[in-house]
Amino acid sequence: MKITQSMFISAVLPLLLAAQSVPDLKTFRREVPPSSVPVFWENFENPQTQKLWFTPPQFKRIPMQGRSSTTALYRSSKNKREYTIASRTVPNLIPGVLYELSVWTRGNYANTPACVEFFSAKGKWLSGSYYPLGGQTPANNTWHETKIRFKAPDAKTVTKVCLCISDRDEKDRFKEMYWDEIKISRVVECGADFYPVNIPNLQLNDAGTINIGYLPVGQTAAEKNDLALYVNANGVKKLLFAKDGIFSGNFGKFAPGKVKAEVKLLNLKRKTIIAENVFTFYKSTPKKVRGTAYFDEYGRCIVDGKPMMILGVFAKDIPEKVIKDIRDLGFNAVMPYTFTTNYRPVQPRIAANRNTFKRMKDSLDLLQKYNVKLIMPLLNVHVGEFDGVRSAFDAFCKKVELVREHPAFLMHYIADEVPRQDIAYRKKYREKIAELDPNHPVFAVGYVPDEFIYQRQICDIFGFDPYPINEINVPAIRSSRAGLIFNNTQLPFHPFCLVPQAWKACLTERQMLCCSLQGVVHGVRNFMLYSYDCDKDDETTKKQIPYLKNVAAQLKELEPWIMSLEKAPDVSVRQEKNNGSFVDVKAFRANGRDCIVIVSTGPEDTSAVITVKSDQEFTSKYGNTVKIGKGQYRFTGKSVNCDVLLPENKK
Repeated sequence: MKITQSMFISAVLPLLLAAQSVPDLKTFRREVPPSSVPVFWENFENPQTQKLWFTPPQFKRIPMQGRSSTTALYRSSKNKREYTIASRTVPNLIPGVLYELSVWTRGNYANTPACVEFFSAKGKWLSGSYYPLGGQTPANNTWHETKIRFKAPDAKTVTKVCLCISDRDEKDRFKEMYWDEIKISRVVECGADFYPVNIPNLQLNDAGTINIGYLPVGQTAAEKNDLALYVNANGVKKLLFAKDGIFSGNFGKFAPGKVKAEVKLLNLKRKTIIAENVFTFYKSTPKKVRGTAYFDEYGRCIVDGKPMMILGVFAKDIPEKVIKDIRDLGFNAVMPYTFTTNYRPVQPRIAANRNTFKRMKDSLDLLQKYNVKLIMPLLNVHVGEFDGVRSAFDAFCKKVELVREHPAFLMHYIADEVPRQDIAYRKKYREKIAELDPNHPVFAVGYVPDEFIYQRQICDIFGFDPYPINEINVPAIRSSRAGLIFNNTQLPFHPFCLVPQAWKACLTERQMLCCSLQGVVHGVRNFMLYSYDCDKDDETTKKQIPYLKNVAAQLKELEPWIMSLEKAPDVSVRQEKNNGSFVDVKAFRANGRDCIVIVSTGPEDTSAVITVKSDQEFTSKYGNTVKIGKGQYRFTGKSVNCDVLLPENKK
C-alpha cells in the first residue's frame, strides 16, 4: 500500500505531540544509584595491616574505643603548632574513576580529620582532596562520618589516606580525636547536574527563553536518548529535549520580578526522576548605567555594547600608586581582596572601619581615573563594616548597591575555590546580586574539573586557577591542560576565564607566559593573573614585575585574534617525539590576518611539525619554530615552552 503524505502526518503527528507533552510526575519514581563494594577497608583490628600505616608516635591504637567497642586509632595534642599525619597508601585504584573515602571520627573540637593526597613516585606532594561532603566533625565527642570524593590519578601517582588533627586551631588547648572504620568505595553514579546557559546576569528576554546545560554521569550518560527536562517556570510547564547538550525553550513574557524555575531530568523510558534543581531568574527593565556588562554566547565580556578582553590581576591594597602601576603594566581590571576593609582586617564596632562607603567610592573614582575596572570581592562580609547594618546579608546588599552604578565597576567576585557543599549557600547570594544589580555579571573561581559544573551555578563567568607550575612540578601545567580540555568538551557553553599563576620565585617569565598562552590555545578570552603582590618590596617581587608586564603585552598583542569571531584556517600538529609531552596549537584570523599560538607542556623536550592551511607566511616571535616547507613549520620546545607565529606582512 502506498503511504501518502497526509496518511503519514495523520499517523505520526499525534505520536510526536504525545511524546512532547508534559507528563504527570506522580507516575515517576526517583532514581536510586546502585550500591558499590568497598575497595579499601580498615578498622584497626587486624595486626597485619598495622605495618602498612605510617603512624608517628603521637598516634596510638586504643582497644574498646571504636564504634562497635573495637579498636580505634587515637591522637591527642596540646600544641596548635604540632601537626603530624598518619597515612597509608591505597593500591589498585583505577585511574580516572571516582571514589569516595568514608571515615568515622569523634573528638572534642571541630575538625576535618582526614583527606586524600597524591604524591609522585619519589614522594613529592602533588595535590589532594580536602573538602568533606558532610562538613567538619562536631566538637561533641559523638561519632561522625566524614566523606571525601576524589578521582583516582594515573598509575604512576601514589594515593594516600591521611589522618590528622588540624593545625589551624587558634588556641593551645587539649585536643583529641578517634578514627575508625575507614573505607574507600567506587562511586557508581547515575545522575546529572545543571547550570544556566546564555542568560546574561540571570535576566530573561521578552520571549522568556530558558537554556539549561547539563552534565550526565555514569549510567545516565549512556541513556541520553531517553532523557528530557521538565521545567516549571512560575507555573508555565514544558518538557524540553536536549540539542547539542542544551535544553532550551521559550516560556513567554513574564511579569516583572522573580521567575522560579524548577527543573527535573527525566528518563522517559524508565519513568524515573534522575536529578533536580531550582534556579531563580528575573524579568526586569534595568536602569541604563555606564559600564553595563554581560557575557555573550561566545564568552566575550561586552561592556557598554563593545567587546572587552578582561586582562586583570588579583591584588591586595589598591592605593593610587598601585592602581597606576597596574595600568602601566598593561592590565585593565583588578580584584583587590582588601577593597572594603581599609587595608587591614575588619573589626566590628571600631569606628575607623565604619567609613566603608567613602573608601569604596574614593577607590572607584581612582580606578575610573586610570581606566581600570573593579572586580569587587564579596567573599567575606562583616557586619561592622557599615553603620546601622545588623546582619552580614544586609552588609552584602549594601556593597552591591554602592558599586552597581559606578562606571569603573565590572563584576562581582562571589566564590574562591568553594567546596561543593557550599554551592547552595553561595547560589542564594548570586541570585540576590542579579536582583539588586541586573547590569553586571558574577565571577567565581575553582580548580577541580569535577566541580566545574557546580561552580557554574553561582556565576556568569567561571575562572580556572591551576597552580603551582614550575620546572619541578610539571604535572600542574599538564593538569591545567586537562582542565581546559574537560571544560571545552564537557561544559562548552559557559563563559570561561583562566587564572594563570604569576607568583613565587620559582616561576620564570617563560613559565608565566606558557600558563597564559595555554588558555589562548584552548579558546579562553578572559585572563586574571594571580597575583600582583604590592605589599612586598623584596627582590623576588621586583624581578617578577617585568614578567607581568611582558605577559600582559603579549596577550594585548594577541587580543584582536583572541576576540575575533572570524573562521580561522585549519591547523594540525604531528609530534615527532612521543615522550609524554604534549604540544597544542590553535590558529586565529582577525581582519584577514592569521596567527598561530603553540604551547608544549613538558616535562620532556619535544618537537612537532605544524601544518597550516593558510596562504600567509609566518615569523616565529620566540625563535622556537622554523619553516620547513609550504605551510609547514617545526616547533622545538624545551620542557614547558611556547611560541607565537605572526604574519610576515603586517599592514
